[in-house]
Amino acid sequence: MRRRASAVAFALLAVALSSHSADSHTPLPLLSRPLDPVERQELTHRNAQLLLLARVVDVDTSSTDTRPPAERATWGPEYDVALEVVEWLKGGLDGERITVQATATPGTSVVQRLRAADRVDTLAVMVALELRDRRWFVNVRDMAWLEEGVRLVPQRQVRAVRDSFLVARELLTLPSLVARADRIVVAADSTRWNPAHDTEWLRVRVARALKGGDVPSGQALRVRTWAGGEALPGDVFFLREIGGGNYEPLPFVGTIWRFPDPVSFETGPGSTEAAVREYLRSSSK
Repeated sequence: MRRRASAVAFALLAVALSSHSADSHTPLPLLSRPLDPVERQELTHRNAQLLLLARVVDVDTSSTDTRPPAERATWGPEYDVALEVVEWLKGGLDGERITVQATATPGTSVVQRLRAADRVDTLAVMVALELRDRRWFVNVRDMAWLEEGVRLVPQRQVRAVRDSFLVARELLTLPSLVARADRIVVAADSTRWNPAHDTEWLRVRVARALKGGDVPSGQALRVRTWAGGEALPGDVFFLREIGGGNYEPLPFVGTIWRFPDPVSFETGPGSTEAAVREYLRSSSK
């Protein structure tokens, strides 16, 4: 009986929360949603400075580690990791074989996983790299699809993994974002709003609309985000409608209103707007 009463109380609370609205839109979806597989790959692609498929040729104690002994003791030893490049998925370095560094930071297993693939013909690795102190290191931060910057890929799956990441990369290009967006707007500013405490929303005031029609003066768009944050004047949102006049940004992951991938077009608020306007103008001819 007590469980049934608790369930009824929870249901009534959910209804009350969902029916509360500060404007005329339909009620907000209360719960956040997990990233789908493609969004996890988008997040990995966006967070990595360089991203490649490779085979591990050797993992050895670093010959270039010049850190003081106390720092080595705190952060762990460095290793030289020799990689044979299969394909670059983002950016690239010269040479068919490259040597990067990996730090065996306490609590991480990145070096162990690289060693598991060392000279194993049936295993490849996907590796995210970051530039530190003029050297390239394995980026050990978790990036959705890559745990600690490394993922072991069985040889039979290499082509499928490559193709899926190329699809994710294509979704982050300007033509794809423009085609998929129901609205493209330039923000005047925004305020955070978190009605359910487990997902983050923004009310975005619109300075200019680039696609999808004008927004009535004084009305803010309600945007469900994955990472939170705030919009700055001039930030561009690529938005898809999720029902009831509510929106999610494209892509749904990362720093969601500043397009960070220089492969596609210039970055920054002003140049993003200019790139969108130029693309819309040229594609309408």
